[in-house]
Amino acid sequence: MGGLSWVHWAIIILILAAFVPPAVKILHRMGFSGWWVLIGVISPLNIIALWVLAYAKWPALPEKSN
Repeated sequence: MGGLSWVHWAIIILILAAFVPPAVKILHRMGFSGWWVLIGVISPLNIIALWVLAYAKWPALPEKSN
């Protein structure tokens, strides 16, 4: 089992370049920090983060008045 070749690293960089900017833009539109993207790298935390973002009070949405 060897290390990753330069081709593998190039593919990883291309995938990250395609994923990170739109994810940061979506997070900013939601009113959250773009640093949340880093949580997606850590497997158990990304599931927890998904639940937190799904049920959190979104700063970018106006309050509903009943």
